[in-house]
Amino acid sequence: MNLDLYEFANINRVGAATLDRETPPAREAPKTVVGEERTPAALTMFVRAPLRGASTPEWRQWSAVYFPPAVPPASRTIDVILYLHGHRTGIPGVRKTIWAYLKHKCWPLREHLAASGKAAVLIAPTLGPKSESGTLLGPNGLDRYLEAVLSASRTYWTGSAVPAIRKIVLTGHSGAGVPMRLLANSTNAAAARIAEVWGFDCTYSARGNADATGWARWARSAPQSQLFIYYLRGAPTQNQAASLRQARLANVSVIESNATTREGIHPHYWVPIQHWGERLAASRALR
Repeated sequence: MNLDLYEFANINRVGAATLDRETPPAREAPKTVVGEERTPAALTMFVRAPLRGASTPEWRQWSAVYFPPAVPPASRTIDVILYLHGHRTGIPGVRKTIWAYLKHKCWPLREHLAASGKAAVLIAPTLGPKSESGTLLGPNGLDRYLEAVLSASRTYWTGSAVPAIRKIVLTGHSGAGVPMRLLANSTNAAAARIAEVWGFDCTYSARGNADATGWARWARSAPQSQLFIYYLRGAPTQNQAASLRQARLANVSVIESNATTREGIHPHYWVPIQHWGERLAASRALR
């Protein structure tokens, strides 16, 4: 059995047949809700969303939607943390979906969000093995994606009334730096709601100073929003982080990460969770 699907079998599936093959039988219509998990509290839904990366088979297009205890089902408006993962060719592995990613010891993002008490919904898609983002980067791709994911989660909300998005925190790790930057600078209506960006060791695009100039452009266009960029000393991400710091923008913070090797795993993989809690606690955007 495929290892990723074997792990996913531990979820309490909602009306889903046993997933023991890479693609469901052609005669079956895909389920919108693939499964649910109630640990950590309160609820994680795994849903299908219209995210079509060329290297990502359909069953790997599951998105996680996590509702921490602080988000009541009767909410009229919500804040969203949109998290984009990095390359999964190494850790947690190319054959892993977002469910296995969130279960890995490097990324207990849900647990820390629950502990923070912040009333924000965490949305995390399964990108391609090298963070390919498919139609998320197409025209109105972010708007369509968020609408589809929240619509798929409507059974969580009182009377199935999906709340409006108030503010968005856009965050991601490693290879997700490029799609993050493109989404922040896009013309999607949702992009105007991005109040904070948290970039975890993700400024690899040195050619043409793409990251430094691209993030500086966004920061200047959204002076009320905040950008936090973390990098590791001596890593390929340091160059663009340093260039961005030189722009001296009031709403940009460039921070050297103090993540270290743990359990034999390179510091790069620990950067998100090393700083996730501090960003949640200090956030001016999240309630």
